[in-house]
Amino acid sequence: MSASPLVQSSSKWQFLMRIGLDGCNRDHQALYWTMKSEAIRVYDAQLQGNCSALKHQYARERPPFSANQFSEEAFINAVRTIVRNACPQTRVLYDQGVVQGQPNWVARWILYHVCRYRDGRNKKAARSKNFHDDDDDKITGGPPPPPPPPPPPSAGPAAGNGKGRGHTGVYDPVRNERRW
Repeated sequence: MSASPLVQSSSKWQFLMRIGLDGCNRDHQALYWTMKSEAIRVYDAQLQGNCSALKHQYARERPPFSANQFSEEAFINAVRTIVRNACPQTRVLYDQGVVQGQPNWVARWILYHVCRYRDGRNKKAARSKNFHDDDDDKITGGPPPPPPPPPPPSAGPAAGNGKGRGHTGVYDPVRNERRW
């Protein structure tokens, strides 16, 4: 069954929810990390340092390259390789990314985020070992780090806890609480 596509810039929590994974479930975290490691292997083999995979205007750039510097053809080929080489456990998740006439959006999202966290733009994630920061440089065979608290649930206009009609407050992830 296909899940509706999600834009590449969507958060990891949105991505996990869309493909039916729970970021607080250790088994689901392990599946996510397996998907990331599959994408990293393809990134390392096909894209990293490969100037022929770049768009013409970036041919003289030096690595690391950002996702938008790769040609669409090279990126799609990498996405196809990820799906083709997927293990049985992750293939089920990639199967949700099949959309007629389009590259697999699940593998594309994963590859985009691998590029994003390897191109040097996200210094905070490179220093952190927090699951939420997507530190894919530290993937090992061991269990993933503990997850952060889940994001606040989406609330409709009728939601609330009595502190205002339909007002749900603002979630403060630093304090792990809802602020009014």
